Amino acid sequence: MTPVAVAVCPATPLLSPDVSVSPDGVADMQAACRAAVAALLDATPDRVVVIGEAPRLGEYDGTWDWRGFGLPARAVQDRLPRALAVGAWLLDDTGWAGPRDYLGLPPDTPPGTCAEQGAGIGGAAALLVIGDGSARRSLKAPGHLDPRAEAYDEALAAALGTADVDALSALDPALAAELMVGGRAAFQVLATAAAGVHWQPRLLRQEAPYGVGWFAAAWKAA
Repeated sequence: MTPVAVAVCPATPLLSPDVSVSPDGVADMQAACRAAVAALLDATPDRVVVIGEAPRLGEYDGTWDWRGFGLPARAVQDRLPRALAVGAWLLDDTGWAGPRDYLGLPPDTPPGTCAEQGAGIGGAAALLVIGDGSARRSLKAPGHLDPRAEAYDEALAAALGTADVDALSALDPALAAELMVGGRAAFQVLATAAAGVHWQPRLLRQEAPYGVGWFAAAWKAA
C-alpha cells in the first residue's frame, strides 16, 4: 500500500504559540502547519509516520519537551530530537490519538539510504515530514548569507508545491550541506515513499523570517 497523505512543516518549536515570543513572521506559518496536519488527518490514515533530522538513523520513541525554549520541563521519560519533537507536538495539538512512528535521519544520510527508508514505509500511512530549507537566507541567519540559498529554497518550494518527487530525489547532499539545509534527508525519504502516487499537492506557506527557509505543504492522494 502507499501513503494516503503528506504534510510538510518546518523543524522549529516556534510553531507552538507557547514558545513564540512574538507572532511576527510566525503566526501565518503556525496556521499553515495546523491546516497541513489537519488535512493529513482528514485522510483517515492507519498511522502517522513522522520523518525528520535526528542524531542517528532509525526509529525513535518519546515526545516533545520545550525545556530550553523558555518553558518548564515536562514530566516525560524520553525526549525526541527537535525535528521529531515538532512533529509530535503538531500531532498532539491537532488531536491525533492513533498510532504514530518516528523515523530519524542524520543530516548526512546518503540518498540511497533515504530511498531504502522511504521504500520501507508501508500500509495506509500518512507522512508528516519535518524539515527546513537553507539556514543561510540572510546576514543574520544561523549560517550567514549565501547568495545561492534563495534560489535553492525556491526550487525546493516548487517541488513541494507540485509533489515533484524526482526533484526531491535529485537533491544534492553536498550542496545541501553547504547551504545548511535541514530537511534534505527527510525530503528524500518522502520522495521514495510517495513515488507512484497521483497527488493533489498544495504549498500553503513559504517564508524565511529568521533567515531559515520554512515551508508548509499538504499532499492528498487522488
